[in-house]
Amino acid sequence: MEIRTAGHDRYRFHITLAYLIRNLDDVEQREFRATYSAVHAELARRCPIIELGQPEYCSLEDMFHFKRLLFI
Repeated sequence: MEIRTAGHDRYRFHITLAYLIRNLDDVEQREFRATYSAVHAELARRCPIIELGQPEYCSLEDMFHFKRLLFI
């Protein structure tokens, strides 16, 4: 998306979205599951608990500003 802002390289929170555009073949599926399991185990070891704040219902016109309308 190439969205850049001041301090972009120092920003520590990031979410990556991916969309399946074709089905994986059997070999790719096994490789994916093995990699997923290894990454999941490492994340669970390094950061077992992630505490989030209260969910919010927001309105947005673009991906740069989210206006909180209410807490859920």
